[in-house]
Amino acid sequence: LAEIVASFDLVLITEHFDESLLVLGRVMNWSTQQLLYLSQKRRKTNSAAATHPFASAPAAMAAFNVSALARAHGWPDASLLRRGDSSWLWPHELDALVRGNWLDTLSYICFNQTLWRQIGELWPGAAGAAAFSRELSEFRQ
Repeated sequence: LAEIVASFDLVLITEHFDESLLVLGRVMNWSTQQLLYLSQKRRKTNSAAATHPFASAPAAMAAFNVSALARAHGWPDASLLRRGDSSWLWPHELDALVRGNWLDTLSYICFNQTLWRQIGELWPGAAGAAAFSRELSEFRQ
């Protein structure tokens, strides 16, 4: 993984594609006009997706947030078991998933953290965070 990290100055993260493009633009000194793209497969956001049971399933959350891994134990919440459309993982399934894809998992965690570190460096402090938020909002319009 260290060799992979050393090989790339920037890795775009699909889940944070717009943010990644703003970092690329800042590093390459490109205007946001030069970064515009047409999204072919963007999903519509809705309130149901934000409150989907997956969002609160500890084992599933741990796959996306390394700090949540410590809470990924025990049984799923009973409400998750009652819903046929809910997405959750048993702890042993999460363990098998992470073990089977350990390099992918570590790479994702590493490059995701690197992206947010780069954002903090390129837009430092509270004023920088506010400026980044504004730029991101404008870029998405």
